[in-house]
Amino acid sequence: MSDSNEDISIPPVTLTTVTVIDKFIIKRIEIKIKESAGIMIDLVDNTGNYAGTRYLTMSGEDYANWGSDDDYLINWIKNNLNI
Repeated sequence: MSDSNEDISIPPVTLTTVTVIDKFIIKRIEIKIKESAGIMIDLVDNTGNYAGTRYLTMSGEDYANWGSDDDYLINWIKNNLNI
């Protein structure tokens, strides 16, 4: 084994960072009566910084089950964001 400080070439490696989402903010809900809801969500990371926006569409049975239950909506969003 060599003790030299020579550079050793390797194939390119893509490094990724993991963003930890700490919370989401519901920015806008667009309703199509008896059909669907479009929900715009801002994601916030664990340092309090903006981490992106997602647009989710709730329709069919999910939309019919929502009614006026805010907890249903929040849990639906969490499930769709895999939280």
